[in-house]
Amino acid sequence: MSLIGKIVFVDVTAEWCVTCAANKALVLNDPHITKLLARPDVIAMKADWTMQDPRITHFLQDHGRYGIPFNII
Repeated sequence: MSLIGKIVFVDVTAEWCVTCAANKALVLNDPHITKLLARPDVIAMKADWTMQDPRITHFLQDHGRYGIPFNII
């Protein structure tokens, strides 16, 4: 799959994160947002930090973040 011409949306979340659950319920599950994320030119990805994967930690740090939820396009 080519990423050329695609919009990549990353949702960094964790099962234990109460704020992440609120973000999902109030924002990411909104019908307007789910419709946007389902577009063919969008690749929606989830980074599950429940087990605090060091690759996700580095991803957060590379973007100047040290906590979740974190969403980036």
